[in-house]
Amino acid sequence: MVVEFGHVSTPWPVPPSGEVAGGRVVPRSWRFMSGKLVPYEFGFNHPAQSEYREYDLPTGFVEEVAVFLADTNLEDVLGICAIGNAEIEGRIELNRGRVNFTVPPSKPEDMDVRLVPEHAPSVWAFDCKTGLNDTTMTLARVCWVCPKH
Repeated sequence: MVVEFGHVSTPWPVPPSGEVAGGRVVPRSWRFMSGKLVPYEFGFNHPAQSEYREYDLPTGFVEEVAVFLADTNLEDVLGICAIGNAEIEGRIELNRGRVNFTVPPSKPEDMDVRLVPEHAPSVWAFDCKTGLNDTTMTLARVCWVCPKH
């Protein structure tokens, strides 16, 4: 499974209990498979550095997202991702082999995918109090895409 610690994600062997290296692995990204929500990316909480919350996603919210994704044929494209405060401000995800890591933008324009064609939007944040609509959505992460591929 892919596990994030800090701002670096790599494949880890993790036992079913989720207990590893003195800490615990918890889900932080989910996708829909055959109509069910399934975790696919995880965060590692060490006793000395615990930054990933365990989430009990509200059933109504999950059902609403599932219906929207099915109606728009986006089930294989979009999912749900729990993000931290740093990501709300914006991060750039880079990939090197089997390692993913995020860095803060050097300047605000780095998050504008119209100005940086190598960046593709990959995570959006929205205000949970007002719901999922265009007025509260912000781009939380862009993924650097190699133009040669």
